[in-house]
Amino acid sequence: MISTLHTIKTIYLATGIFLAIGLNVDQFVFAQSQDSQGNTAANVFITENGKAVFTSRAPMLTFSGESDQLNGMIDLEQNLLDFYLDLETLKTGIRLRDKHMRDSYLETDTYPFAEFRGQLAQVPDFVASDTASVVAVGRFKVHGIEREIEVPGVLIRRSEGLILSAEWTIDLPDYEISVPKVVFYELSETQEIRIEGLFQPYQPNE
Repeated sequence: MISTLHTIKTIYLATGIFLAIGLNVDQFVFAQSQDSQGNTAANVFITENGKAVFTSRAPMLTFSGESDQLNGMIDLEQNLLDFYLDLETLKTGIRLRDKHMRDSYLETDTYPFAEFRGQLAQVPDFVASDTASVVAVGRFKVHGIEREIEVPGVLIRRSEGLILSAEWTIDLPDYEISVPKVVFYELSETQEIRIEGLFQPYQPNE
């Protein structure tokens, strides 16, 4: 599941071919890094510390969980997206609730990651503006279940890379995740998901 992002440097340096499948002054210059064979890694942006947040709004309880370890890649040239999150890194602020969430509902021992793979419905050119509304289309996988989804978001180009923000909802029954009714951990069937992060130009010689 996570081999694409983890092996991207090895792939570039060994073969010069990208086989995967991602914003901050006035003028933005895409990275034009070259590998040892002269191939460029233009328009490829990665992060290893993006933010992922879920919010549950049940009748008796609203709470959120978040992680700052979202990994992701945006390739604007080939129009490829690849994101994954280690679900063990999600924290709600209450350790007992975190344990119940991991052990009884997300079952992270068996299904440790959430992942999205897909592409942009339309790749922005950033000619008219440094900010672009985008829609990602692809497959989201969690708890062993994979479904086709569309995710609206915003990309902003800056000198240091791309800033991405996106929000969507998921229904837990669609992914065969049980919905607990315990008062201190009442969970809504519908979860609000938000991700954001700075995706920096990928440097193949790092």
